[in-house]
Amino acid sequence: MEKRRDLEEILLNVPQSRSVGIEITNKTRVTLRGPRYFCQSGQILTPPSPSISPQSRETCVFVKKQLSPWGVSGLLVYESDLFSFAVMFNNPMHNTISPQQYAVEIYTTTAICGSLESLYKSMHSDRPQSCTYRKELLDRNASSIVVSSGSFQISATMSNHDKAILKLLLEETPGPPPRYAPYDSSHPRSDFPKEMRPPAFSYLKK
Repeated sequence: MEKRRDLEEILLNVPQSRSVGIEITNKTRVTLRGPRYFCQSGQILTPPSPSISPQSRETCVFVKKQLSPWGVSGLLVYESDLFSFAVMFNNPMHNTISPQQYAVEIYTTTAICGSLESLYKSMHSDRPQSCTYRKELLDRNASSIVVSSGSFQISATMSNHDKAILKLLLEETPGPPPRYAPYDSSHPRSDFPKEMRPPAFSYLKK
């Protein structure tokens, strides 16, 4: 795992014509662990870190295979004690055949079960999107992706270059403010039980 150099600098020295560098910034209170990856095309060059501690950043790099007519496409998964997530990426050799795209999905479960190949195909498909799953096709007007589950939120962007950079930011969002019932002056409330309230004053004629 490259730590001392920026991801942009790492990709400049990658000889392959197609690559995807992934940078994950963890600003949550949990440690990300148990990375797994799947390559539909291409291969891993710099493997993902075994764990990403809170308030830290790590990178990994996927590249196309030598002499392959395909680009680089795959899936990366991380888990934690409170949530898990997957990121899908596709940087093809020819954008007219298959567009550059990426997707992010967050789960309330702490582990992602099943085949990573099946998950890749599901995220690569045109299935309905939601607050926990978003996919973006890269063009001149590409926008960022934001998914959330509970108090955890993931923001992501990906460049549309031959040596693409995919950045993910994991954060915790504050919960909604507590709800207060409006005070109704026509029905005043007392904090004391009725039997403990002092008797009302009475005025006697002298």
